[in-house]
Amino acid sequence: MPHANTKSLPTAYLLWFFLGTLGAHRMYLGRPFSGMLMLLLWIASFLLTFVVVGVFGYLLLAAWWLVDALLIPAWVGSGASLGPFRFGGLRLPGIGEVTWNRSTPAPSRSRQHLRFVDGCSIIFVGALTIFLVGRFGPDGFEALTSPWTWHVAVLMGVAALGRLVCSPRIGSLFAVAAACWAMAVAMPVVLPDAAPARPDGAESSLRVASLNAQVGTRPEHEGLAWLRSIDADILALPECSSAWDEAIRSTGRWPHAVVGVDDGGPGGMCLYSRFPLRDAAVRTAPDAFFSHAEAVVVTPAGEVRVFAVHPPPPLDSDYTAARNAELRWFASRAATSELPVIVVGDLNETPFGRAYAAFVDASSLQPLAALGGSRGTWPDLLDEVQVPARLGIIIDHAFASRHFTPVSFEVGPSVGSDHRPIVAEVLWNDPSPASLLTSTP
Repeated sequence: MPHANTKSLPTAYLLWFFLGTLGAHRMYLGRPFSGMLMLLLWIASFLLTFVVVGVFGYLLLAAWWLVDALLIPAWVGSGASLGPFRFGGLRLPGIGEVTWNRSTPAPSRSRQHLRFVDGCSIIFVGALTIFLVGRFGPDGFEALTSPWTWHVAVLMGVAALGRLVCSPRIGSLFAVAAACWAMAVAMPVVLPDAAPARPDGAESSLRVASLNAQVGTRPEHEGLAWLRSIDADILALPECSSAWDEAIRSTGRWPHAVVGVDDGGPGGMCLYSRFPLRDAAVRTAPDAFFSHAEAVVVTPAGEVRVFAVHPPPPLDSDYTAARNAELRWFASRAATSELPVIVVGDLNETPFGRAYAAFVDASSLQPLAALGGSRGTWPDLLDEVQVPARLGIIIDHAFASRHFTPVSFEVGPSVGSDHRPIVAEVLWNDPSPASLLTSTP
């Protein structure tokens, strides 16, 4: 095989520009293995475009493609360099100096060492790209990337430290600074909030649970046993089917219900309660994709309006716009309610998202998931393989108005769905119905 330094720099850049995401430039420069890896990643991303995984494949390819633009001159061995740069008395190494010539590596740096540095650079740039799109990108891309803010912040930190140890240069210091910024953004969400002090005087608790039953699954004995064991007063069941409805009713735990099953798609929604319901119905918000359940639950401590919700997932721009509009509608209903409010269900949004922040601000509700830390609720299962909760994202939520004091938030075990269940507990601040009706949200 000819050495890379016999290749043409213009040809390499032409291949990089037009066919770079397919790995053509790497194959041309004598790197067939990594070139084939890029090609396979592109094919996999194309085949998985209809799910979130495909989008991340394309983002990783884009980051890899950009990094390769800086590495090509050293690979070709043309002596091309974008530096050194000088700012007054400060001298920064140029791109050609940082990447070195692969065909004639410096004596103190082995080929494996350089590959490790380049690998750290690719991982860092890819993670940074996802992080920046999740913070500042347009709604469609932000909705798909912001849920992974914590994950990419960790990747940025690991890659930055690896690069700093092996190549203590200006670029590595920049990577460490960027990773610290990402961690500063992610940590307040990942670390659980301390539960507020319990209010003085008489108290009455309310436990609320939610489980996205996943269309097409059937309830399992272990899952039903866990749902009975949590002693929830209210249970929301997005993607509820007839099988799940029959199984929940058979427990005898929740005698009151508002039911809207869907055996052919994800539009089912059921709401179950230990306490009597009034004004209960399955309704559809304006321009919503799925229905929601709404009821006034008559508890011994007072009445509370409960919304069991399931906005659509942000699969494309239309779905994202519909999800955001539905969240704005629920926020408006919660903010104008004369009764205390609880919103529970699968929001298809995480605490890192812009739509989530807008919902909390507009509704003035307390996010109970803040008490639970970084345990994700989705995905629980991928192709029948269980995913650790720490690797998942938090898209199942419970919110309560200021009439309540949050006590706890728990992410449950695997129950056969691709979501893990959640259960939250709140205390009435004042269990007197008269005072509740005159309280300000």
